[in-house]
Amino acid sequence: MTLYYKKPQYDDLRHANPRTGLEILSFRFILTFIICSAWLFVTANPVLAKDRNVPRAEEGYANSALSDGKQNYPIELYGVSRDWDAQCRKGSAAQCIRLAEAFEEGLGALARDKRAALGYYLMACEKGSASGCSTSASMLFDGDVGHRNDKLAAKNAQYGCESLNDQRNCAILGYAQKRGLGVAQNEAGAFARWDRACQSGADLGCEFKAYSLFNEYKDAATGQQAVGLFQTACDQQLAWGCAGLSFAYEQGRGVGKDDAKSFTMAQKACVEGKGDTHLACIQYGDALFDSRQADNVAKGVKFLFTGCQGGNAYACNKLGQSAVFNPRSGQNTTPIEGLHFLRMACDLDYAVGCEGLGNAYLDGKDELEVQPATTIVLWEKACKLGRQETCEALRAVGETASFRAKLPAINPVLPASEQIALALAKKKQGEINTAWTTLSGLMHEGNDDAAWLIGSWLYYGEPSVFAPKKADGLIAIQNAASVGQPDAMKWLAYAYWDGVAVPQDRQKAKNYMAYLAVRGDREAEALWRNMDAEGARQAYARRQAEFAALMERLAKIQARQYAQASAYTSSSSGSSYSSRSSSSYSGSSSSGLADSLARIRSNNDYYAANVSRAQGRSCPIGNSYC
Repeated sequence: MTLYYKKPQYDDLRHANPRTGLEILSFRFILTFIICSAWLFVTANPVLAKDRNVPRAEEGYANSALSDGKQNYPIELYGVSRDWDAQCRKGSAAQCIRLAEAFEEGLGALARDKRAALGYYLMACEKGSASGCSTSASMLFDGDVGHRNDKLAAKNAQYGCESLNDQRNCAILGYAQKRGLGVAQNEAGAFARWDRACQSGADLGCEFKAYSLFNEYKDAATGQQAVGLFQTACDQQLAWGCAGLSFAYEQGRGVGKDDAKSFTMAQKACVEGKGDTHLACIQYGDALFDSRQADNVAKGVKFLFTGCQGGNAYACNKLGQSAVFNPRSGQNTTPIEGLHFLRMACDLDYAVGCEGLGNAYLDGKDELEVQPATTIVLWEKACKLGRQETCEALRAVGETASFRAKLPAINPVLPASEQIALALAKKKQGEINTAWTTLSGLMHEGNDDAAWLIGSWLYYGEPSVFAPKKADGLIAIQNAASVGQPDAMKWLAYAYWDGVAVPQDRQKAKNYMAYLAVRGDREAEALWRNMDAEGARQAYARRQAEFAALMERLAKIQARQYAQASAYTSSSSGSSYSSRSSSSYSGSSSSGLADSLARIRSNNDYYAANVSRAQGRSCPIGNSYC
């Protein structure tokens, strides 16, 4: 289910140049006017004003933790988000929702973190927020954070429905009842909840009912009933309704089969639809892909790829099957990418994807070796998932024990992530060959994590096993980075920054880090900012060196001029002491000495101005040099 802040020394300023009382009053008035005007200007301009609605790292942080429905999960709170958290824990459901949405978005200094978001939605539900209950229930049913908790999801939906009288929660509770997720299975109760939710204006109830009727019952009456619900929703420009009509016209269920109308409805759902357009855009991408026009196929690939990345097994399988077995004009998906998509589909328990991956091992597609044993176990999974055609193929094979004897130590039917975890454990235990076989096999399926691990292993070598093969390792790392593997991208960013293994290219290094940063990788964001500040650091170091040289040069000038003034004063003192003494009573002074001291002051002003400028400050007040 997809549910979708040095106090100004004003006294110093006032006494710098004595003024009359009126002048001081005028000065204060003007200064006050300027300050007030500036404050009004800043607060009226969101670009200049300090937005207290955005958590900022420079305002400090605090460590905290909250439950994500499975365990206590550590989080970091920055700036104003600490206040939001305190208010949330004191009972403000609105502030809990605010934090949940901030973590979903990655607002300001907060990391984008679905588990943290779920934790705050759960807290919001506890404090009486209906949206907190429905959203947390949806995330827990869908496994959005890497785990499911059907019992807690159903509990939150039930509280939202029966205690908070929220019909969206009632629709979700109906979903749980229909499938027996966290509550007893009750089909009649599910439809009753969906009907009440739909009639009260909660379109999620209409959506659940419509798709249940369309997908699970095959008689004409339920087909027409589902189409009626789809049409009403599509007339309201709801994406799910138009997408449903697209399916209906494609299959000829509840309406006459019409491929043109199916395409139009899919396009309308994706491009113009309101609400969650994820499914609608996959349907549109599928229609574009099936048009077999090169331009449309290329557009369709983009929609399907986005859908696959979002966890839609159908989209993964569609891209994988075509790339491996039947490439289309306009499709730029490579065969190895196709294998990767088939693995993703199979890991998502999509039977056709498992069958397709098994077929690829049977034929030895792309870089895969022919491995009948792998084919057999993948077909068996497809059969268990309900793919009858695959069950028949297995029956035709007959006895499979001889094939099973040739299975690798780590079963290739396991999800790729589990295979990698087991391979790393085997490597740690010294079983190098087992680890290598598993990781290299997954690398040939296009798995980016396996490619990174194999690449780094080859690049650095394995003590007492094999010497480094840097060229081969670099290729594997580059392949992993090309499809967004974060560790490989960081490794290449460092390599390009320092010019190690690859030609130095600091802009490319920054690009790698920026790519990861915008996707919520906190380490990459910090590294990217550090790289981006390198120019400023170099300029600062250059200014510091220039300033030190300037200091040394001016110190020599000053010492020489003081020496000259001292020599002049000494000679004047020896030849005309009485004259100087009498002149001092008359209020006059020796012009030669005055000139010398004036020159010294002038040079000192020049020196001070340069020091100030080198330190990035404005010139001293009254300095004519400025």
